[in-house]
Amino acid sequence: MKSLMLLFLLIFTHTGFAQRNMQIADNVVVMAAKGAKVSMFSKQVDLPDGDQKLVVKFDSPINPDSINQGKGRITSAFYLLAFHYTDSAPLMLAAGNVSNEREAKSEALSPHFTLMAGNRAVPFKLEKIDKEGVTLFTDFNAWLNSKRGEDVSSPAQNRDETEKVQRAFIGLSDKQKVIFMQWLLTYKEESM
Repeated sequence: MKSLMLLFLLIFTHTGFAQRNMQIADNVVVMAAKGAKVSMFSKQVDLPDGDQKLVVKFDSPINPDSINQGKGRITSAFYLLAFHYTDSAPLMLAAGNVSNEREAKSEALSPHFTLMAGNRAVPFKLEKIDKEGVTLFTDFNAWLNSKRGEDVSSPAQNRDETEKVQRAFIGLSDKQKVIFMQWLLTYKEESM
């Protein structure tokens, strides 16, 4: 009897913490998701049920159709994407498709994000994040969990974050290091 009660308890507990799978298109980078773990290399994230907040940006090679991808990348500013979702269908987050450098630059200036659940569009709010408040060491997870717009980093946190970034970088594969360095160079150019 106790094992039957325990089984029911586990089933009801599991359904109470339902996760929603969201696929991330190649031209979108999710920097943070409230209540979920994500990295800039993630191509899917499991979101909790209900209200969602994500920090996202458009990201594309300069010439997407080219075989030689060594020219660099074009990225947009960071955006706060907020929505409410409780259905069970998986989600897909994408930005506008681009086929050349001109289209990539245009999309980076004003990204057209789409959020779909199967064939149905999911409504969301999109707000551009002020560039002045973003640095290389901005912890977007802390930013999402704090009062919006408030600087959440201190000098001690910056040192800790620098050490975390260094350890994470050392742990990357050679391909991931190249992708990160390309993003870093593009981000630095945009912030100047």
